[in-house]
Amino acid sequence: MSERNYILSGFKWITGGVVAQLLIRTVILAVLARIISPEDFGIVALALIIIGLAEMLILRGPSAALIQLETIDSFHIGTLTWLLFAAGFFLFFLITWLSPNIALFFNEPRSQLPIQVISVSLLINALGQPSQRLLLRHMRFKESALIEIVSYIIGYGMVGIIMGILDFAVWALVGAYVTQILLLNILSGWMVRSQLSIKFSSDALKAILQLGSGFTLLQVLDYLGKRSDRFFIGKYISVGDLGLYTRAIEFINRISLSMEKIITQVMFTSFSRMQNDVRLATKEYLRLNSAASIVTMPAVSIVFLFHTEIIILLFGDQWLDSAKALQILAPVVFLQVLSKSSITLINGFGRPYIAGRSYLLFCFSAILGSFIGVSYGIQGISYAVVVASILQLISLVAAVRYLIHVSFYSLIKSICVGLPISIIIFVLGMVFKLGLISGGSFEQYAFFTVGVVVVFTLIYIFPKFFIGDVGIKLIQRVWNREKKN
Repeated sequence: MSERNYILSGFKWITGGVVAQLLIRTVILAVLARIISPEDFGIVALALIIIGLAEMLILRGPSAALIQLETIDSFHIGTLTWLLFAAGFFLFFLITWLSPNIALFFNEPRSQLPIQVISVSLLINALGQPSQRLLLRHMRFKESALIEIVSYIIGYGMVGIIMGILDFAVWALVGAYVTQILLLNILSGWMVRSQLSIKFSSDALKAILQLGSGFTLLQVLDYLGKRSDRFFIGKYISVGDLGLYTRAIEFINRISLSMEKIITQVMFTSFSRMQNDVRLATKEYLRLNSAASIVTMPAVSIVFLFHTEIIILLFGDQWLDSAKALQILAPVVFLQVLSKSSITLINGFGRPYIAGRSYLLFCFSAILGSFIGVSYGIQGISYAVVVASILQLISLVAAVRYLIHVSFYSLIKSICVGLPISIIIFVLGMVFKLGLISGGSFEQYAFFTVGVVVVFTLIYIFPKFFIGDVGIKLIQRVWNREKKN
């Protein structure tokens, strides 16, 4: 199978899995948000800040070597297993021991026990990382997508909701998280059980650490930048506000991370194979930017306009105070997805240090912005996140130009493909929302209907202007598939 077909096949399965998981997550969280309070969500968010940092420090970087290395054998797999087990064991006991001090630091004694219980996931993830990476290395995207969907449904959809109904409050979220992580790693291990190994080699250890150290440093900087907002809210405001802010930022992240996951899981492997073919990599990178722009720019317009309606519909009136933060954070969807496409290219080429300045800039600006913005509540923090994301995207685009020497015009053109359709959606959305606010006259709804018809007519006549070549090809593929069915 050609590299192009590998990419298309991967996109098909990962996209299907991500869309299904996004819909399932949205429905399940809509239920949980109505039976569990913002404070309980805030306590778990506080615990996950610490657990996530621990994972990034030791577990994530080395495991990426199983994908990045050109050839691997049982010694690489076994050595990584032993390395991650030792790291996970150390982190589990360290965080359990430090949990009273962590709870004291955040002035939230209720978080101590949840931190201790959730830290068990470090051991589980440590043992399961090799299995998850092997699935991605061999491009078994179908199995990976199904595993994530099943584990989330059982973890949050069953354990979380049942415990929430039984009034377990914060423990419903803790139980859901641990159950999901456990199932995810067990099922991943079962899928690649014949390839797992416990062999150890010092040469394999050296290769894993050499590659993994770069990824670890950059991932930690990225994580610190992306979690500094929650850190400052949890430390200086309250867990209740942290719960409200978490709903807003996680809604944004759920959209952007879903798209980032498609990019990372498919394109990281593909870009790794294109290291010696810069021309092909450049072509695929620009296509990737165009596809991301077509999807994310309209999404930004919709979230920005209908932020209040989204919060009330999905989470209920008790989360209404998070609506303004959601509106401010809307552009982050576009900024993060475009940044991820650049990061994936850089990492796929095995040059993570090129992005070092971008990560440092993002980390520094996010921390400084959050420190300043915390005085203005969660809205001030939201503005800080947007500014930091803009600076990161600019820096990463500069890094990509250095790596593959793509022209500035080609980059801007690929990034702005979704702008025309986004502007149209924004204008029509404004008309529709004004109609809702004012009670909606016949003239307003007639104008909206005519506008929609005109827009679709213009897109049909001038498709290249509104959705670009990438959008045309995507629609053609869907249309041809439906005709065959």
